[in-house]
Amino acid sequence: EYGIDMSQHKSYDDIYKDFAPLQIWRNMPALPGSVDAINSLVEKGYDVRCLTSMPPAYEEDRLYNLQTLGFKINKVYAVDRKTARAQGIDNPKLQVIKDTQAIAFIDDLMKNFTECEGVQTKLYWLDHQHPEADNPNIGYDTSHVIRVTSLKEFADIFPKIN
Repeated sequence: EYGIDMSQHKSYDDIYKDFAPLQIWRNMPALPGSVDAINSLVEKGYDVRCLTSMPPAYEEDRLYNLQTLGFKINKVYAVDRKTARAQGIDNPKLQVIKDTQAIAFIDDLMKNFTECEGVQTKLYWLDHQHPEADNPNIGYDTSHVIRVTSLKEFADIFPKIN
């Protein structure tokens, strides 16, 4: 998508080296409907933050990207899955979820809900309904998450609080 020849890379570290000069973290497109859905939550009085798996060195680039796209988000938490694995942590997002005491967490990858059973945060899985042959969520236990099929559906769950 960004003109990077993936066959030349041995690891994500190699890929991220090519990302830097392209400023990909500053130029990612928004998913259809995502700006309106997230901003509707902010307008209802919620403090919406972005928790993403990416190199923390590019956290400010991602915040710039989201704000440029029109998201009313003022904080990005970037967690590095590779560093976490080296420390024996399967889910690097879990600690941020616990530390922020978020009322809700939404993600489209079930692996980001591992070890989240029992947290006070309500967990929402954004099911993009991938074809089975290309579905990264096959084989995960979904019993502890609430399934939604769009960010609008997710945003509509929450009442106005201000």
